[in-house]
Amino acid sequence: MIKTALTQAGCIQVDNLEAFTGLLEIFSLEPPLVDNDLVIVTNAGGPGILAADKADAVRLKVERPTDVRGDALAEQFNTAFRQVIKDKIKDAFLIILTPQTMTQLELTCQAVVKQFKHIKKPIVVSLLGGEITAKAKEILRKNRIATIDFPQKAVDYLSILFQYWHNRLKQTAYPVRQSSLIKVPGLRLQPGQQTWQQIKILAKAYHLPLVATKIVKENSLLQLIKEFGFPLVLKADPTEALHRTEKKALFLNLNSAKTVQKYFNQLKSRFTTILIQPQIRSGHELFIGVKRPPSFPPLLTIGSGGIYTEIYQDVGHTFLPVNKTSALKLLAQTKLGQILQGARGLPPTNLRPVIDLILNVSQLALNFPQIEEININPAIINQNKVDIVDIKISAYEETPRRL
Repeated sequence: MIKTALTQAGCIQVDNLEAFTGLLEIFSLEPPLVDNDLVIVTNAGGPGILAADKADAVRLKVERPTDVRGDALAEQFNTAFRQVIKDKIKDAFLIILTPQTMTQLELTCQAVVKQFKHIKKPIVVSLLGGEITAKAKEILRKNRIATIDFPQKAVDYLSILFQYWHNRLKQTAYPVRQSSLIKVPGLRLQPGQQTWQQIKILAKAYHLPLVATKIVKENSLLQLIKEFGFPLVLKADPTEALHRTEKKALFLNLNSAKTVQKYFNQLKSRFTTILIQPQIRSGHELFIGVKRPPSFPPLLTIGSGGIYTEIYQDVGHTFLPVNKTSALKLLAQTKLGQILQGARGLPPTNLRPVIDLILNVSQLALNFPQIEEININPAIINQNKVDIVDIKISAYEETPRRL
């Protein structure tokens, strides 16, 4: 939750002091990086290849590293610097300098200063060699050029610099999407889990696309089988079985009247209210959750749904309110979102029904401060529609005070 709050506020987070001090140096000494074309100049092929591979992993564009070879003197570096600077498209420069027999460390660093000092683009020098490079590092630091010992870390920090400025350029104000309370005559949320009947009233008011679901009785079972067709789903009301799989209160893929009757009898012996609905055969499973943590705005979570939600951990988080732009960004953080946008040649899915659902669920949570939690798992996404298969809503005993 704290991580989500920091991310939403635009903060950069690290998990060790080395990254903290390295990023402090990069952000203190280097100008903004607003595009991702990176040049690598190196006198050692191995570190250059490692840096290029890392750049590819963090989505920085690198052509083949410029390798001046291990016997390069300062003048050969100088020639390479002049050549790469001519390409005005390039946005950042990483120079990898390893001390070898012919290497002129201090003279090469003086050439770096001469060629790059007045260029308003990030320049980072990776000096491999420990104490041998101390004097060379001092030349760079006096001229406010960042030095990072290892090339892969230098690339990683440049990627973070790029992401920070790239996101900042696109940063929008904290979204406001809060309408007045929708009047629902006679609706009063009861403390704890809401019944399916109460959920249906809320869903209708907030345009939440519930799959056709009805309360089934012994005398209506055959009629509902005819109405819905096969396959069918039977389950207990959420107030009686919150975790249906664990309580054996959910039966899927029922393909005959005999099977439906069998499992209906089993449920009837243990539960009062039993629900029946057609089973959706295909589609991507979406999870949407809203929680109202103490001292924070409501927290929205979306991601891959179904019985493996907790295992996949493919989720994104943000605090409410949200608007269309922020909802799309949140969805794009997940692998599910990438699939829906057309991964590996698949046709992209119409995201409008998905985004509308996310916005409407969020609005429901904002309009009812007594709602403690909303859990939709799953909603089934197909090409041009989305259907909520299961939804649970719980309310506080007392409405919490607003922040």
